[in-house]
Amino acid sequence: SRLRLEARNSMSISHPNIANTQDSGEEDGIGWIIMELVDGYPLTDYLRGGTRIEPEYLLPILVQVAMALGAAARAGVVHRDIKPGNIMLTSDGKVKVMDFGIARALTDSQATMTQTNAVVGTAQYLSPEQARGETVDERSDLYSTGVVLFELLTGRPPFKGDSAVAVAYQHVEQIPPTPSSILSDIPDSLDRVVLKALAKNRDDRYSSATAMLSDLQR
Repeated sequence: SRLRLEARNSMSISHPNIANTQDSGEEDGIGWIIMELVDGYPLTDYLRGGTRIEPEYLLPILVQVAMALGAAARAGVVHRDIKPGNIMLTSDGKVKVMDFGIARALTDSQATMTQTNAVVGTAQYLSPEQARGETVDERSDLYSTGVVLFELLTGRPPFKGDSAVAVAYQHVEQIPPTPSSILSDIPDSLDRVVLKALAKNRDDRYSSATAMLSDLQR
């Protein structure tokens, strides 16, 4: 069921910054899916050892991520697992957002495949509403994008803990530090983008990927 859902959701989106699903089907009871081949590396490769990406190189990457999320939102799809491992940088510098495997169509009446799977995503990048097992929308992906932006700017995530539960709790309860409090060369303008994306209340975040894109471009 999840494979069929992944294929349906990702095939509904066509965008140069999304690794597109090209075909899917089933044979002898075994599901298969054919995805675009991406020649590149996930952003996790650039974070090893606590390294960072300088803002002038990072902003074009985040702009393309926001473009991809905007296209997904227009197709009625929320990714729900935005993290460095799902963002590929190709050999010619383009961004490809990968793995809509746990994405859910906003119009899908089945909010979760089963109630026990209500919390999906990676703890380090979960929005507060995901950590609470609530419904998600485009703004949940923008929160996760804010976490990615924080980590790529500073070389460390905004919250750390001894367990996934401890990290998820911090996403729900604790105010993140400003990136510039960790590295002083980060400008105030980027602090404001990160903190707006990381607002606990989703009504205080960017209302859409397009709105976040506008600030990133500015």
